[in-house]
Amino acid sequence: MEQSITLLDRALQRASHQEIANAVGVNYTALSNSKRVGHLSPLIAGGIAVFLSENVEKWMAVAAIECARKGKARAMLEKHLENRVKR
Repeated sequence: MEQSITLLDRALQRASHQEIANAVGVNYTALSNSKRVGHLSPLIAGGIAVFLSENVEKWMAVAAIECARKGKARAMLEKHLENRVKR
């Protein structure tokens, strides 16, 4: 499954942290914290997806799954999302 942090990395190839934060409507610290923990919140992922003109629902789902505890439910959703992306 793709990781939400790759979305931030792609955005950083096009704009600075501050420009992305302004476009998404969060402060610089929120992006720095996301980078530190290794994943985005669903809202930040959705905002960056809009910024990059990517599939908002997909990236919000990826981020939400990453925020969930590991277990059967998460594994099932990860598998489901992978299958939908392959279509």
